[in-house]
Amino acid sequence: MKRILAPIIAAAISIAAHGATLVPIQLLNPAGSTSGQTIVSAGAASSPAWGNMVVANVTGAAALTGATFTGPVNINDNIAAPIFVLTDTTPGDGAQIALTGDGAATPTKTIRVAAGQFGIVNNSFSTQILTLTDAGILSTSGGINGTPISGSTGAFTTLSASSTVTVPAGTTLNQPLIVGVTNGSAAAAGNVGQPLSTTVPSGSAVALTGGIPANIGSLSLTAGDWDVWANMCTNPAGTTTQQTVGFSVSTASATMNVSQEVAMPYGAAAGNSVCAQVPMAPLNVSTTTTVFMVALSNFSVATNSAFGNLWARRRH
Repeated sequence: MKRILAPIIAAAISIAAHGATLVPIQLLNPAGSTSGQTIVSAGAASSPAWGNMVVANVTGAAALTGATFTGPVNINDNIAAPIFVLTDTTPGDGAQIALTGDGAATPTKTIRVAAGQFGIVNNSFSTQILTLTDAGILSTSGGINGTPISGSTGAFTTLSASSTVTVPAGTTLNQPLIVGVTNGSAAAAGNVGQPLSTTVPSGSAVALTGGIPANIGSLSLTAGDWDVWANMCTNPAGTTTQQTVGFSVSTASATMNVSQEVAMPYGAAAGNSVCAQVPMAPLNVSTTTTVFMVALSNFSVATNSAFGNLWARRRH
């Protein structure tokens, strides 16, 4: 009997000893796992399983170290009791988080939290392309500068953009969105307020033929919504008498425009000039268009001519 029990006891001791041995990780069943996962406890009531280790589940007094976090990182939003704090322990540019995307090997942007400001920096880590200061001032290297975004008295002071700037419905600004210039400059071509003009002085007055409209001057207007108007005068010879005079602004050459015309159906004494202003009127054109100031005079005895000024300003 003793000879029979001895091998059994030895086998039991061997099994017990094997059960106390740590199982090599090569023997763990990888079924149901994905690359980068680890065995995570689900609590005392459940078996552990493959899963991702989230920052919220990392506890202990020791700080997290290492240059890179990969995979999902879950951080709760309890600001009063933050569970992830990035602290810059060396004075300089402040705490920075480098960001990569689309499989980039090196960071393309970095978030930087320096004293008194939060910013986003481009891949050279030298030019800060967006800055938000503790005072609520937002600026970017792309063109929005000195723009308060918080506080009851904030207002746009300088705003520039390469395309349309849209103000949300119901937004109240403390000053006009487009501020008028005060340095005597004129709006550039294509901008709202762009001025155009042409002047034909009395010394260069254009000869008239009695009863026939004639072009006195013209302007070429690019596509847009314009206001156009003119001041014009006749310049008769000393013995010339005028029976009727008309001035017009027209898009048709040497043609009176009945919708923008001033007519003086009365006579003038010999040699007397007749002057009038053609009132401002809108002109909206979709292609480059020539606008003319046109004069017409019925006169007799001698010669007559006309001169004047033609103006246009881009409305919007």
